[in-house]
Amino acid sequence: MANIINNREQWIEDTKAKVKALKKSHTVARYQQDLTIETTHRDSRYSFGLMELMRQEEAAILLCQSTPTEFNNRHLQQLQKQVDDALRTETQDFFLKSTQLNIKCWTALQEKLGRSRQHFKQHEVLNHLHGFVSQSFSDVKKESRPSPGMVTPEDLDAEAERLEADYYRHWMQYEGFNLKEAFKSQNLRVDRDWQQHEKALAEDYRTRRSKIVPSESHSHNHSANHAAVEAPDPRWHSAEKQKRLIHTAPVLAPSKHSQPLNHSGDATHHTGGSRTTAELDKLEREYAASMRSLEKQKADARRWLNRQQVRLMAQAEETQKEKALVADLMDSQSIYFKQLLEVLDQAKSHTISRQEH
Repeated sequence: MANIINNREQWIEDTKAKVKALKKSHTVARYQQDLTIETTHRDSRYSFGLMELMRQEEAAILLCQSTPTEFNNRHLQQLQKQVDDALRTETQDFFLKSTQLNIKCWTALQEKLGRSRQHFKQHEVLNHLHGFVSQSFSDVKKESRPSPGMVTPEDLDAEAERLEADYYRHWMQYEGFNLKEAFKSQNLRVDRDWQQHEKALAEDYRTRRSKIVPSESHSHNHSANHAAVEAPDPRWHSAEKQKRLIHTAPVLAPSKHSQPLNHSGDATHHTGGSRTTAELDKLEREYAASMRSLEKQKADARRWLNRQQVRLMAQAEETQKEKALVADLMDSQSIYFKQLLEVLDQAKSHTISRQEH
């Protein structure tokens, strides 16, 4: 009788080791599936129609730069709206189809692992217990937390899996917040970068104007000294900060094309009033052209950011469906192995109790 009990205890310990090994293999299978999906190439090229719209948009932008008429501006706005709408539609369709394929892969894995667990439970556990336990698999509660003061490595693993499943189940809540904050930061950076460039253009304008009209040099020096006190905010120029914005591409910055102020012909002394007026008119035109170019670049940067946001939010919304399925897979796996180990623990307690009697 003692040998039978000892053999049963040994079998229980061996079976618990098999359960843990099976659980590890199922976790590895999930990671392998995730890696396969992430590394599978998907054709994400835009349609010919959208590419043609983008080409027309670029041509319209160049036309507005050379001939900024009201008609050309309206035509450009219409093209930009068409590009935005087509880009949104094609992006959503692409991620919808990709997610559907991914869900099929996860569903197949879920069914495969489910059959494996069912086979193991029936042939490796239940057929050997012979009524030693009365507990059924439905008696174990779905969710458990480590008991205070009695935390084991298994408890820590279970808690890590629970947190991972919670992250997947609330994917859009977490990642949507991260994306919105990242794009909010980058829009603020656009404002900051262009504001600094506008100040530089205005300062250059005042310097040149004071050379043409010396009587204005005093007020210019006062404003220059005031501007020098303002230290630039380094928040949006930190490389480390930029690396943390993991979901978005680098922000466009003001380019040299927005610096058309021509310093050739600047004079320090002027005698003719007509010459001074002509130079002032020229300076005003150059400054106005510089500011228009800067505003256009800023609008382009914002449009580029908005299009990136549309793409990434569409991806996050579709990915949420896939992650919810992964969370279900993790939950079912966690419940199964927890119940199985508790059944074995009950069998061990029952065996020890019989040995004592």
